[in-house]
Amino acid sequence: MIKSSRVGIAVLVAALFPITACTPPPHVPFIVMDTTGGICNTAAQGSANPRIEIENHAEAGTFVVTSILLKTADTGVPTTGFVALLVNSLSIDGTRFHTLTRNLVGPTAGSGVLESADLMGTPVIRGWPPEGQDPGGNFPHQIVANNEGSRDISVSLFCRSDDQDLNIAVVAAAGWKQPDDSITVTYIPGQ
Repeated sequence: MIKSSRVGIAVLVAALFPITACTPPPHVPFIVMDTTGGICNTAAQGSANPRIEIENHAEAGTFVVTSILLKTADTGVPTTGFVALLVNSLSIDGTRFHTLTRNLVGPTAGSGVLESADLMGTPVIRGWPPEGQDPGGNFPHQIVANNEGSRDISVSLFCRSDDQDLNIAVVAAAGWKQPDDSITVTYIPGQ
C-alpha cells in the first residue's frame, strides 16, 4: 500500500511537470524613481502638459503599476496664482483614455511643504472647471501594460500656475514585474 502511494505520487508529479514548466515566471515587486524632475508650468506661460512615461524594456511580457507618486519641488504650491495640477489623460499600450481629475495638490499655506500625491484611484470629474464638478469614475487603481513597443504607460498632466513657477521634484512608480524586466519612469517637463 505504501509502495503504490509513492508510485501514484511520482506519476502525478511527472504528469504535472510539463504544466509547471510552461508556467510564466512569477511577478516580483518593483519601485523606480525619476529624481531629476523638472518644470510643470512657468508663471509666464498659460498652461502646460508634462508627461510621466513608464516603460518596460524587456522583450515581452506584462507588468502592473499600482502606484504613481509625485512630489512638488517648490516649498508649498503657491497660495496665489495656483490654478491646476491634475491628470489629463492616460495611455496604455497606445490607447488613450480621457481621465480628467480634480486638483492633485495645493494651494497650501506654510513654509517647507513639499506636497505629494498618488495618482492611482483619484476621482475623475465630468466637466470643467475641476472645482465644483461632480465626480465620475476613478483613475485606475492599477494599470496592466503588455510591453508592446514604446510608451507602455503615459500619463498626461495639466499644469497651470499664473504667479509662480511650479516644479515637480520626484516621480515614483511601483508595482509588479517579471524578475528579468527593466522598468523605468521618466518625467517629461511641460512645454
